[in-house]
Amino acid sequence: MFFATFMAAGVGNALFHFLREIDRVNSMGVVAALESYGSYLFYCVVLATGMGMFSDESRNHSFMERARYLLSLFGL
Repeated sequence: MFFATFMAAGVGNALFHFLREIDRVNSMGVVAALESYGSYLFYCVVLATGMGMFSDESRNHSFMERARYLLSLFGL
């Protein structure tokens, strides 16, 4: 389930937005376009990981437990 969520939310999102601006890739070149896209790729990875962590389909955890777990991933 995590892999499917990661591929859809992370890879799918990144690929969609990269291809949506294909004219930039054409004008800048592939390498320069990928370099300028780095921060968005990081966002997609964080988004997909966060979504995947909560896709265990259990309803036994409260909102605060999930929030504490999410913050613990960042050392907080």
